[in-house]
Amino acid sequence: MERTGGWKARPPGDYTFIITSSEYKETKSGDGMCLHLELICVDRGQERFRLRDFLTLEHPNPTVVEIANAKLKALAIAVGHPKPDFIGDSRELHNKRFVVTVTKEQVDQYGDADGFQNKIAGYKPEAGRRAEQSREQHDDEPPPPTDRDRPGFEPAF
Repeated sequence: MERTGGWKARPPGDYTFIITSSEYKETKSGDGMCLHLELICVDRGQERFRLRDFLTLEHPNPTVVEIANAKLKALAIAVGHPKPDFIGDSRELHNKRFVVTVTKEQVDQYGDADGFQNKIAGYKPEAGRRAEQSREQHDDEPPPPTDRDRPGFEPAF
């Protein structure tokens, strides 16, 4: 298979990203739901570096769901979400800086001209920002308002 296109997989390492869009869609097999995330690098000189992550949050296989929920929680912690165990709307994660640990793997399809593709190995907070919540929220406090509180709101997932 001859590969085309001028893009090249980036070297492995840590890069700063933001989430620019998200969509909750049915899986191709039709037996679950997947959160599609689009990420763009905000490091100087890397603005064209984009990644996607797919988190299958509903599926008959509970292990698949556990892995996706763990990644979603790690992402929520990385962006400083006040309630990483409860994401009311994926848009709560948009446009917040965080670090992605990127790997470079050889793949049979969809790779660059040399057969490599970048993969997301993990999420963590940006340097200088604490992973913990910015303020403690007690159990008797209501959660902060979200877009869901607006009249006529339609969730992304």
